Amino acid sequence: MGFKGIVATDAMEMGALTRLYPQGGAAASGRAAVDAVKAGNDMLLLPSDLEGAYNGVLRAVRLGEISEKRIDESVLKILRAKAMTGLNKAGWSVLTPCRPTSPGRRACRSPSAWRNRR
Repeated sequence: MGFKGIVATDAMEMGALTRLYPQGGAAASGRAAVDAVKAGNDMLLLPSDLEGAYNGVLRAVRLGEISEKRIDESVLKILRAKAMTGLNKAGWSVLTPCRPTSPGRRACRSPSAWRNRR
């Protein structure tokens, strides 16, 4: 298809996906991660078991099921996107919640309302 951007999964912890891997736990998370990478995803969001997903992909690379080149391509895409937006130079940021006295303070309770301040 020729798409050159980053492809990311939706939340991999969702029930619709986890039901496809009935063994559950780390093994299921690992298998789901491998399948997602093989399907073309560069980033895996919210695996149900992070360590299981990591180990599953690592094992798949070591066994040749996923090539190291394929992983390198994804990493390079992500690093290029960070460089294009200046994230490679930004350093660490501190997430600071909005003030409870600000208008719309009810929204301040939600992490999605937090701001990235430098």
